Amino acid sequence: MSPSGPPHPLVAALWDLYDTIAANRDQTVNRLAEQAVMAWIGCVEGKGHIQPRVNASGYVPAGFHFGMELNPDNQLDRVDLGGDPDVYRTALDGRLEQVRAVLQRFFRHAGYRNTTEQCDRTMVELSHLSRFLGARCLEVERNLGRPDGEGETEPLDLYTGAGRGGLLFEARFQLFYWEPFLNDAIVAWQQNSLPDYLHTLQRLRETLDLPAQARRSLPHEPGFPCRAQGRPRVKTAVIRPEGRPLRGHSMFDLRVSQLIRRVESPPSLSLRVALELEREVRHFIRMAEAGVYTVSAEPGFQGVGRQALSLIRSKPTVHPLLLDPTEFFKKAMLFFNGTYTIAGGGLDPMYLQLRQLERYYRFESWASARDVRAPLQACLIAWEENRWRDFTAGLLRVAELVRGDAAA
Repeated sequence: MSPSGPPHPLVAALWDLYDTIAANRDQTVNRLAEQAVMAWIGCVEGKGHIQPRVNASGYVPAGFHFGMELNPDNQLDRVDLGGDPDVYRTALDGRLEQVRAVLQRFFRHAGYRNTTEQCDRTMVELSHLSRFLGARCLEVERNLGRPDGEGETEPLDLYTGAGRGGLLFEARFQLFYWEPFLNDAIVAWQQNSLPDYLHTLQRLRETLDLPAQARRSLPHEPGFPCRAQGRPRVKTAVIRPEGRPLRGHSMFDLRVSQLIRRVESPPSLSLRVALELEREVRHFIRMAEAGVYTVSAEPGFQGVGRQALSLIRSKPTVHPLLLDPTEFFKKAMLFFNGTYTIAGGGLDPMYLQLRQLERYYRFESWASARDVRAPLQACLIAWEENRWRDFTAGLLRVAELVRGDAAA
């Protein structure tokens, strides 16, 4: 593009962002903007991905639910909706009631309710509901969905309620209504923070206790970050900066200049990446103007308790799967060859043991689990994506690596 030509749309958006942040000399705002630009530079260089966000129609093709298994013969959790909204609502009501009962037992527990076992069982139940919502939404999308409501008699808008009553609206609305609550609780479990976990479970319980009529609108604004397809969960937070004066020199100006130079220099960005980044930049400008930021980041991990911060689980001395790697390999092989089936009931305990294995490695050293880490995460994602064969194949691969490490 010649210098006299119109500016690149992404570059124009970045200059608008620069002007917006320059007018707001706030320490937290500048830091958030700098972190966002650094993430965008990684996307341009092919080292990251653009965060999917919920839009008004609820069509998020990069969202996690679009990675769900569609073949009924390969699904861990099967529900045939048959295109009937009433079937979906009945199935959903049953799942919500099941989670409500689990939470009631959790908070009513006569003894020390915050035991690791109680926390673990509750986390698995929440993961079941999350998987149900995503799998059923994709099923409906494939049968009825149109991007952004295109082709529908009435465009869908999850925030105004346009199109309410149809199965497509219900599947999208229920997914994006409940998933933030479920994600917060599951991520708190992954981070091993008991106070955060209890807080998120209490929020979920209070929401479940609301009358259905009170749950007619999404509890978050458009642009709320959601989990990306084929990737682990992210921690989300809503930040309202309190106006801290900017101290020292901000690197925001330099980062924006770096990104603009990269966009304007060859090789040029693909149209898809440019459009997605422009949307993301414009969304950040809107957040800056509103003074409310919805951000996402990789979950942390609490390995040491301290005052006012209890852990769900303290550092374990050993893990059952590592204690007898040969037995672990035999079980994995029985799942893989179909001897152990879904109906046998051993799948969820195995998923939980793998989650606890992930936690064990984080206690020891996440970096030291370099060989096992990628197959383990892929296996866990396959369970969440409702994929029987991918999960059992991943389980066998993890067992092979664990047995190999034990023999070395």
